[in-house]
Amino acid sequence: MTSNNTTASSDYSKGMRRPVLFNVLVCLLIPSLTCSIYLFFQFATNHILRRQIHNRITLFLLIAYFLQ
Repeated sequence: MTSNNTTASSDYSKGMRRPVLFNVLVCLLIPSLTCSIYLFFQFATNHILRRQIHNRITLFLLIAYFLQ
């Protein structure tokens, strides 16, 4: 009987971690999207940034991140 109680409490703790993890990820996603949108805006308005090759790689990585 004790093994059933241990299993039940273990399942309950796993079930409680999922909503907490989801909320943490959502809280981190909002600032991340804000920063990405700001960077896209900077690339769109500043033509000097678009000309440099290392900035093109950064832009490619931002696009790949958005497509995920």
